[in-house]
Amino acid sequence: TVTDVEVKNNLAQLPATTEYKGIMRYDSSVSVDEDSNLLSDTPGYQDPSHANKLLRNYDIGSGSPARDSGTEVDVFGDFEGNTRPVNSVYDIGAFEYN
Repeated sequence: TVTDVEVKNNLAQLPATTEYKGIMRYDSSVSVDEDSNLLSDTPGYQDPSHANKLLRNYDIGSGSPARDSGTEVDVFGDFEGNTRPVNSVYDIGAFEYN
């Protein structure tokens, strides 16, 4: 049993045909603080389909619905070490748009 859990600024992608689209997690606990999570079949990654799998880019692009849609959290760097937030607004996901 856990209490005082925060689930914030998470970005997940599922294909549009996925039966469970719209469900990120299930928790019947009353002590979960959940905010600014995005589950989308079009998250706006920069280049997720590059032919060379090692060169695929999952940074969010300028038109991503995750951009400037997050909430304040105590995470001050993104996956690549860039400072967060940019322009005083957090992005959803592991990458801050630069």
